[in-house]
Amino acid sequence: EAITAHREALRVHTYDSFPYEYAGTQNNLGNALWSQAASLAGEEKRRKLNEAVAAYKEALRVDTFETAPSHYAIRHNNLAAAMKDQAVFFTGEEKLRIFNEAISAYAKALRVFTFKSDPGHYASVQHNIGVALWEHARCLTGEAKAKKLAEAVAAYGEAMRVWDLRSSPEYYATNKQNLGNALRDMAGSMTGAEKRRKLND
Repeated sequence: EAITAHREALRVHTYDSFPYEYAGTQNNLGNALWSQAASLAGEEKRRKLNEAVAAYKEALRVDTFETAPSHYAIRHNNLAAAMKDQAVFFTGEEKLRIFNEAISAYAKALRVFTFKSDPGHYASVQHNIGVALWEHARCLTGEAKAKKLAEAVAAYGEAMRVWDLRSSPEYYATNKQNLGNALRDMAGSMTGAEKRRKLND
């Protein structure tokens, strides 16, 4: 019903007549589709994620970095999260392309959510980048895999600049757990002392 309501609103809030309302409604439609996808599986889940990605991209036709920076950042963060979930349904080059686009969208959000201006969102986006890079790395081998894992470790490290044990214990723990996963996978491609060091980390 929520999705139907947002689509009904778009009959009036068109791109040409009410561009800012159009962008907000498209973003909300994307959120509803993404939320619905979380409770689905298989082809139906894939279809809802595709629709969510399309809705976020429509919102970004209006909400640019120059005209609406905070909305621009939020839309890109939402788009990236939906695309990360969407990538599961693809294989080969198309899967890698979607992961790359998701990571790029997160990076665009960081144009606004900087460490100094918005540390909370900065940490959240950096953590999300780490997860996307780690999942991307699992599709790769050799040097390409090692590079993505190193980037994931760096992103988790950036999140730790904000999330500490005292102020953000739950976020701290989740980030540390994911950091451990990335370091473990890095160790898998190493030998000797370097491998022991990564496992100890």
